[in-house]
Amino acid sequence: MSRCPARSSLALIVVPAVILAGCASAPPAPVAQAWRPAPSKAIADRCTGDAAAGCYQEGLAALSARPPQAVLAQNLLSAACTGEIQNACEVLDTRFHPPSAVRVPAITGEPPAGNAVVEFSCRLNTDGTLSGCERTRSANSTRSLDDSVARQMATAQAGGRFHPATLDGAAYVTEVRLVYVLSSQSIAGPTVFAGNLRR
Repeated sequence: MSRCPARSSLALIVVPAVILAGCASAPPAPVAQAWRPAPSKAIADRCTGDAAAGCYQEGLAALSARPPQAVLAQNLLSAACTGEIQNACEVLDTRFHPPSAVRVPAITGEPPAGNAVVEFSCRLNTDGTLSGCERTRSANSTRSLDDSVARQMATAQAGGRFHPATLDGAAYVTEVRLVYVLSSQSIAGPTVFAGNLRR
């Protein structure tokens, strides 16, 4: 695996589809067309087995509402797609498009040994800005490193810019996870994951 020059490398992923990979200075790669993020747990539990077809119909109704209920529709259609309702998968693939990064907040730090992983959960707003970033996980880190990156993110989140998730071209609010892998050799990350959408 090649290293990016200078200080950082960047890989952006929307689970399960890779949307951008490469160095921070590289131009964006094409966005993957299929985007099927996991539904919320409550809807996933409700839409199993024979109930998947009903969730597909509810998802279509949410899309037809004025204005469309994008978050509810995405959750219902994702659950129906998981339940093997092919039409639901097709709607997700053609009408929903994932967020992608324009500029990811820069975080630096050096762990005592090896690699440290620090994860944040952030709200991605319809204007492509981040807000409300909170540290949700860290591994092989120290308290001082965790505190340092949390302070950095409090300031750096304002500089992050993304293309927001869209339904039929209209942006809607999502939640993203930023996963930073910090090492003494280079800063690898962040990797960006789209999690369950906020209601």
